[in-house]
Amino acid sequence: MGTFGDIRAKFEYAWLYESKMLSDDKSVTMYFRDLTKKNYQGDANSKRGYHLRFSLGSSIDASIEAIKQIISQVAFEDDYELKIVEPGDFKNGARSGQFFTYIATFNKNVELDKRTQAKSGTSVVFSNNQVAEGSVSPKALTPTGLRLKEDVAYTPQALVSDAKSAIERQYGQKPAIAMPLMGLVDAVAGHSSKHRFNSPIEIADIDDVISLNNELAEAMNAMGPADVAIIGKDFGEVLGGIYLMGISGYEEGVLFPSGNNPIIDFYMDGYGVSSKYKKGAAPTLTGVINNLKEDQLTTDDEIELNKMFNILKQYGVAESYLEIGKLLNAPGVLKLAEMLGVQPGQLTVDMLQSAAIDMQSRGGKPMEELHDYYAVMNRQPGGTIDWRRFKSDKSWHGIYTGPLSYHVVDLLNGAVGSEKYINALNAIMRKVEVKQLYLDFILKKDAMEFKMRAFTNPKAKFEFTAPNQSVYNPSNGKLGFKMK
Repeated sequence: MGTFGDIRAKFEYAWLYESKMLSDDKSVTMYFRDLTKKNYQGDANSKRGYHLRFSLGSSIDASIEAIKQIISQVAFEDDYELKIVEPGDFKNGARSGQFFTYIATFNKNVELDKRTQAKSGTSVVFSNNQVAEGSVSPKALTPTGLRLKEDVAYTPQALVSDAKSAIERQYGQKPAIAMPLMGLVDAVAGHSSKHRFNSPIEIADIDDVISLNNELAEAMNAMGPADVAIIGKDFGEVLGGIYLMGISGYEEGVLFPSGNNPIIDFYMDGYGVSSKYKKGAAPTLTGVINNLKEDQLTTDDEIELNKMFNILKQYGVAESYLEIGKLLNAPGVLKLAEMLGVQPGQLTVDMLQSAAIDMQSRGGKPMEELHDYYAVMNRQPGGTIDWRRFKSDKSWHGIYTGPLSYHVVDLLNGAVGSEKYINALNAIMRKVEVKQLYLDFILKKDAMEFKMRAFTNPKAKFEFTAPNQSVYNPSNGKLGFKMK
């Protein structure tokens, strides 16, 4: 029952007809629906009996005060009793498996307007569908955050057991978090998939939808978007391990490695799996480097691409795009050198920062002064450039390096006709024994979805990307890749 005993102490429950079924007067409920909509978001709901489902605050106390404020417009506190019912306590009138239910029952006749009267014994039922944002801390649901065993192979039964114990340990007093997490574990563990493989090495492309029961779907919908995203991103590693063992034969099982691996989140019989939520952020190529052995490089193009990988190790974000641009003899780099009167090899980010400071101090307009530079790269920022929008004056070089990062990515992806680098990337990625597992919650359809793509699959195609780069944030994301 959790905190229900504490809540009970705040109220004296004078509950008439407790042993009887609740009798909801629809016209009275509709009256309070219109009254509530003036200040709160929500509407009436017919699930498990006609009631009002509104966002009434991020705590029980806030919900109580909101309901009192609503009813006080037509009645005194002595005119009704308020009963609070925990989520899922349907025998006592709960309307939801996730939200607290608040039942206001009038103990005398109350005139609402000339056409509507709440007779003694009439109930108005509220359900608060608002949950506090950010209830789940980032990284708290990763295998490390849950304190699951590291470097030890899990069977499905052991992983389910340890995951549930960890959830109970961390969120036992927070049913709004514990209930959906437990439900997701059960949904994945109990899923009967159309896919079946004899061993991890045989696992190929997968598209698998898992239905969520009504209570679990409601619980997930009740959570804020931030919490759902954290569950998908962090707890997806645990759910993914349970899922893969359910569709494939194995000898040892799933192992969560200690330490930080930029690509691999867990191993299954030694085969690496990268877990992503939705499409996932583009992994940095640094992750590939750390999993690549130089003796795996078999062509000149792969060796040349590996030189670029090493640049990523040595330089910062903006610097790495500039240095790779030099290596590529990028038209944008050649144009910059011409404009600044230096050799391409002499260009530095500090030099570009000084040029940007000079332009700003004399009131220059980047879109006009850098028109030819943007044109040669075919990478022109949209609209105008506002100096006030930069995160700090230290990032003013973004007028040069922001578009340059995308110019470099275009060249690597074959924009000028040569696809040797993209071909080399695809060849290298197929030498990295990693499978990409994507998780997504499709809450509008009461479902979750797993998709699997193996890096070694010849149909898998990769392309370079500049994650989250922009004129205003030119040092936001190193060169990365994504699977098409």
